[in-house]
Amino acid sequence: MNISFLSIINKILPPAKRKPKTLAFLNALVSPLQSVYDWLLLTYFPDVERRIRWNAVVLIFEKLLNDLHNAGNPNKIFLSESNELQPVHIFKITENTPLFLYNMSEGEDPVYLYNSAEYNSAAIFTVNVPDSISSTIPRIRATVDKYKVAGTKYTVVTY
Repeated sequence: MNISFLSIINKILPPAKRKPKTLAFLNALVSPLQSVYDWLLLTYFPDVERRIRWNAVVLIFEKLLNDLHNAGNPNKIFLSESNELQPVHIFKITENTPLFLYNMSEGEDPVYLYNSAEYNSAAIFTVNVPDSISSTIPRIRATVDKYKVAGTKYTVVTY
């Protein structure tokens, strides 16, 4: 629905008052309102409607990244899950919850110990970017920061 404020003025103004100077004055008063309305209708609302279609669902997120940053490149940007580090707690004897360590010959899964910094920097997902567009990584990071779920960590890797 497109509204023309000048036509509204012409319709509600009595015929006796529709003189050129009066219409020009009212047009000067209404033209800023008309320009803001046109900007909202033609620029802002379509942009907002386009942006609300994107979210952090993986397939939609990959399509967004490829549409914005990978035009015409046969190699696609894709997301993959990162291996999260599971913290290993070592207990005191008095706490009665021992951690058992095994020899490799006993066939148990190995236990890896990491620094706390390695646990804190564990990313939840990885954005895989082709080498040919590695120059756009700052823009890709900005897009990912804008649309990712708050509090999630990620890394950007080139392939």
